[in-house]
Amino acid sequence: MTKTDLTRRGFLTGALLAGGTVAASGIVGCAPQGKSASTADGNNAEAAQAWDAKPEAITDIAETRDYDMVVVGAGIGGITHAARAAQLGLKVAVLEKHRVSRYGGVFHGAINSKYQLENGVAEKDPIKEMRTQFELFECNPEARLLSLWANKSGEAFDWLMPIMEENDVAAIIPLPEVPEWYNTEGEIPYPFIPGSILLNAEPFLESRTESEQPVILALTKVAQDNGADVLYSTPAKQLVQNEAGDVTGVIAQTEDGSFVQFNAAKGVVMCTGDFGGDPVMCEEFLPPPIIAKGMKSNNIYTSMMSSEEQPEKPIDTGDGHRMCVWAGGTMEQAPSITMGWPSNAAQALFPFLMVNSSGKRYINETAPFFHLAYYANFQPGAETKGAHCWQVLDKNFKEQADRMQIVFQDGLVTMVDPIYQPIADEVCSIKADTLDELASAIDVDAEVLKAEVDRYNELCELGTDLDYGKAAQFMKPVKEGPFYAIKHEQCFATTLGGICCDEHLRVLNEETGLPIKGLFAGGNTVGRKFGAVYECSLPGICNAMTITHAYLTAEFIAQQ
Repeated sequence: MTKTDLTRRGFLTGALLAGGTVAASGIVGCAPQGKSASTADGNNAEAAQAWDAKPEAITDIAETRDYDMVVVGAGIGGITHAARAAQLGLKVAVLEKHRVSRYGGVFHGAINSKYQLENGVAEKDPIKEMRTQFELFECNPEARLLSLWANKSGEAFDWLMPIMEENDVAAIIPLPEVPEWYNTEGEIPYPFIPGSILLNAEPFLESRTESEQPVILALTKVAQDNGADVLYSTPAKQLVQNEAGDVTGVIAQTEDGSFVQFNAAKGVVMCTGDFGGDPVMCEEFLPPPIIAKGMKSNNIYTSMMSSEEQPEKPIDTGDGHRMCVWAGGTMEQAPSITMGWPSNAAQALFPFLMVNSSGKRYINETAPFFHLAYYANFQPGAETKGAHCWQVLDKNFKEQADRMQIVFQDGLVTMVDPIYQPIADEVCSIKADTLDELASAIDVDAEVLKAEVDRYNELCELGTDLDYGKAAQFMKPVKEGPFYAIKHEQCFATTLGGICCDEHLRVLNEETGLPIKGLFAGGNTVGRKFGAVYECSLPGICNAMTITHAYLTAEFIAQQ
């Protein structure tokens, strides 16, 4: 595995996805939730029963099996738990509801691993990076979970990277090239932390395909080689608790319909992913309603999986969230977090003038890439006009883009060619000779749009964005026809909200605030990891945090 210095022009094209990751409020607390009926598959409740109402206990157990640790979910979080725990000598079972493991993006935002330091990434101060992320995440995360990432992700990836090398999973660290003419003095409006590790690099470089499947397969091999049982098409249904409320196991259903109780002497870990596939949970935890609607219509949770491995129906139905709450755990308070990005990702990287569905400018266009289309959902008129936004360009967009450095999650991007042809061919844009015609084409009031353009051009000439504070170098006037409008809607990848945990990822009891003995959570089942809006100044911090937490949790459980 070697580090590759990539030119930005060749690195980011097409729909750019961040390996993992939103709500209007900046504060997300922990409180009891859930009074709505749920219709999700994969749990033992009737369709009309509230998602958080504990169902009757399953008693017709056909078989009981004994393990040290049982992991529910075989995604990147679950399989990392299993691999590390099995290495440490634990008898491990992994229960996965789908016929294969689920997988997503390929960026991993760790810091200070040996692989990074040996491949040109400068050592970072963990406390400083923790503070930076805490501020970017709007002071919302449970700081102890963020601290684990800052202080321990290097150690976790020192464990992971040799496994990748042994299994021929190629890795690179894409370090951006900064143009000589770029003014770095106070002109970078969005923090950039270089050094993210890109795993399974070849498909991404060849076709921009993000697939963490080889990573999952390598870790599964480690788990199985060390004695772990990885069982697919075996959905968990209920947790098993003793009279004291301690979690002692989990009941799952096999393909023949029978129930098997998997006892766990040391702990059960819930790594079942998100709840984006359950409309009722989305309506409750993703206000306003338009966000829940967007999650349903634009959810691309499994889009990175191969077509033959795609599920026949949603599998991200909050199973782990339910079971944790049924056992007394605490679900974070709404609004919860989602990960997503603009639908025309490559074009959205360029900070041209952006207006909402009513034709009004509403944001500093150099805001974090993941935020741009998301906040269109909160604009006045979004419910009726549509939760989308428009970039507005004129005939000079090519020349402007040549000196309009893209502000994106993994650095300064100077690639321009990828947006030329799509816009010229009107594949992803609307073209009109006048602003009046453009306004008609995008269904906004012509006088409103022209007033916004006039104001924007005035600020461009002034050299200071008095309205939204965009850096002067990104202020490009919109004056000469033909004019273009590029439509963006938020593509939702996953929810990132979930169960409240302590620094050992033990699920916290709703009534006492103390850990429920024997119950842990991981990955996207865990809440309070990010801000109200997921951002990615360090690409793949979600993946890196999941792996780090899993690695540490496995070691903690092994010591019990």
